[in-house]
Amino acid sequence: METKSFFGEQGLSSTRANQIAELADRYADKAKSEIANVKFYTEGIRIPGEEPITVSVGVDSDKFAHAVNCLEEIIQCNSLIAFFREAIKEKEALTKEAKAWTDTEHRNELAAKRAALVKPVCVAAITEDDVKRGWSVGEQEKFLSLQTECSVYGKFIHKDGALDFARKDLLDKMRNPRIVKGEGRDITVTEFAPSVDFELVDEVFQKLQATWREKQGELNGMKKKIEDAILKDSLDKIDTYNMELTQYNNAKKALDREEEEIVCAEVKKRAELLENVQNLKIVVPKRLQGIFDKLTK
Repeated sequence: METKSFFGEQGLSSTRANQIAELADRYADKAKSEIANVKFYTEGIRIPGEEPITVSVGVDSDKFAHAVNCLEEIIQCNSLIAFFREAIKEKEALTKEAKAWTDTEHRNELAAKRAALVKPVCVAAITEDDVKRGWSVGEQEKFLSLQTECSVYGKFIHKDGALDFARKDLLDKMRNPRIVKGEGRDITVTEFAPSVDFELVDEVFQKLQATWREKQGELNGMKKKIEDAILKDSLDKIDTYNMELTQYNNAKKALDREEEEIVCAEVKKRAELLENVQNLKIVVPKRLQGIFDKLTK
């Protein structure tokens, strides 16, 4: 059986990995709440003859920087979640594969004698998972992290995202710094004062857009490599099929059928494979060790 590079001699059980993934999900939700309602202005109400009343306070530069830093924590948490859940999924797939294992060597020997009588079939091309099955831990983590980074950055900066909305809202409040309601003694004036310079907001906005474009480009590059590998595999298998079809048409002949019983040996082997799968430990990627330690303290 083939395995993805999720496992090692030291690591976590599927149950423990799932528990950590749930902790990471809750931790990420907390971080998301800190950036979901970013507002860059302080709102106050002023009534003639009375002291101004502060209704709400916008974030200052430090809090804004903290909100941006929360993005990295969200990325780290989501990357760890994606990695662990993919590892659990793979372990489940390996369990299923072990239960369905057959002695291909002996069965293929039998099938080889029949092959001349069977019209060849074009084998399906490999899938994206098949390509990634041969990746290292680093490649697996990079691909999943890039997907996470593009998603998190995109939701924050794209149209109607938290930062995009807050930036437009700040512009509106700068152009309309006060709202007057009522008249006479009942008049109230609501004033809006920026809590962060628009230039800083715009600078961070542009930097985050550039970062998103860079990460999206890297992700697209990895996806292109996968597509190229699948295309090459498909063309190779089509060539093989055409060659085998020619051989089949030119060289078929009759063969006596043979049957062998290999079920007992397969049952024993399946039990061994299942035990091996159960003993697999899910590793923690080096790049995500920091957030793992933070979650498990």
